[in-house]
Amino acid sequence: MNFTLRNFWNGYLGLNRNWNGLNPTALRGGPSLRTAPALNGWGGFQTDERKAFRLGVNGWGYREDQSGSWGTGFGLNASFRPAPNVDFMVSPQVNLNHDRAQYLTTATWAGAPAYLFGQLDQTTASMTLRSNVIFSPSLSVQLYAQPFVSSGRYGAVREVTSPRASRFQDRFEVLGNRAGRNPAGELVVDFDGDGSPDLNLGNPDFTVLSFRSNVVLRWEYSLGSTLFLVWQHGRSGFDTDGQFRFGARLGDLFRSAADNTLLIKLNYWLSL
Repeated sequence: MNFTLRNFWNGYLGLNRNWNGLNPTALRGGPSLRTAPALNGWGGFQTDERKAFRLGVNGWGYREDQSGSWGTGFGLNASFRPAPNVDFMVSPQVNLNHDRAQYLTTATWAGAPAYLFGQLDQTTASMTLRSNVIFSPSLSVQLYAQPFVSSGRYGAVREVTSPRASRFQDRFEVLGNRAGRNPAGELVVDFDGDGSPDLNLGNPDFTVLSFRSNVVLRWEYSLGSTLFLVWQHGRSGFDTDGQFRFGARLGDLFRSAADNTLLIKLNYWLSL
């Protein structure tokens, strides 16, 4: 559903139902895995786009019936146009994901493949910033920047036992105390329960850090002939600490090594 009010505020609402199905790629080359039914919803609104200041809010969420997996996200869009030739936009977003069956790896045990899944709790935050400044019909500058932080931790480990069973709990076997962390924080699996690990998955927890930005100068120095100057600045980082700490993580991100690239593109129009 989409709607527009008399004050030109507008918005949308949506609802989607997924039924059981088969996912041919979930086991990364193994048999197809039956998927659980899920309910998805989304919605948002935006203020009058004709105004100098515009605000938008959006959100989404889903939940699977049998597994209990769920996810949700919220976003904000704020735009400001102080002059006809200047526009600023900032768009923060947060996503939460609780997936009770995220693929981990395929191991070989007792001469057969063992498909292992883990419970994943993940938090992702990002912010997009844009700006356009038009100095004249022939000269403009565009700016774009996006910091990104995503952290995830793995919990209970499950093994696929009957990939096409009708119920979620029948498709997986929870390994319980046969899978856990060793003193080094690595996730180990003891398939036969004899107290000796049969598989070491390392530490699958993660924190991904990223910052990307572009500044583009466009100058039409002659009719049909254009010069572009582009500065790209980027930073990235990764570690196996899955704790989400936004402020501290941003500090780590901006202390990481930076990549800077300068691009020059020149077009010249030949009038024949």
